[in-house]
Amino acid sequence: MTGVRRPVPEHLRPVVLLARMRHLTPADQVMQVLDLFVPPIEPTSRRWAALCDAVDTYDHAERSGTGDLTTARHQVDSAASAVLGLDQPPPAQREPVQHEELR
Repeated sequence: MTGVRRPVPEHLRPVVLLARMRHLTPADQVMQVLDLFVPPIEPTSRRWAALCDAVDTYDHAERSGTGDLTTARHQVDSAASAVLGLDQPPPAQREPVQHEELR
């Protein structure tokens, strides 16, 4: 059975593509691009390393035809979300202040 290749969700593509290209691009250029994210991505962070490892694992599984690509893709998506801070709960929202009408 042939697996269907699912693309990386659009909002995660830039960081996943950068992780995939890190071996083809000079390290200083990768660092410059990581600095452009808001907030900047630290190239020595555990989250960046986890994303790079997840991308490498996925690529190896795809090339070799071994392993569960669905699980590997999920790991890439989860790691990319963590790098971008999307795995964090949204900040607590304050209750709207209700003003009494002035008469």
